[in-house]
Amino acid sequence: GQFFLFGVVLALLVGAIFVYQMMVADIKKRLPEYATLTAVGYRFGYLFRVVVWQAFLLAAAGYAVGAVAAFVLYAVTRSAARLPIGMTAERLGVVLVLAVGMCVGSGLVAVRKVRTADPADLF
Repeated sequence: GQFFLFGVVLALLVGAIFVYQMMVADIKKRLPEYATLTAVGYRFGYLFRVVVWQAFLLAAAGYAVGAVAAFVLYAVTRSAARLPIGMTAERLGVVLVLAVGMCVGSGLVAVRKVRTADPADLF
């Protein structure tokens, strides 16, 4: 119980840091595009929603891949080790909520970099 909870918390922290670094790198790479959108007249609120939506899509894609891998691993464990375990809807739901929360939380922290997109720095 406690070791599993510790593992989940540790995985969430490592995942959040990884997602944050990935999103910040993507934002830095696309900073001229964000600056151009700002120069054209898009408000920070729109850019904020773009980054949060990107974080949500990242969570959805990661969850889909992870769910398929989990179903396969549960099936292998159930047949090879003959353990009476299986994937439940409750587990799927909890993992979905944790994945979306982790990615969107990282996106909310990473979105601060979008504020540094200055149109004057383009030229």
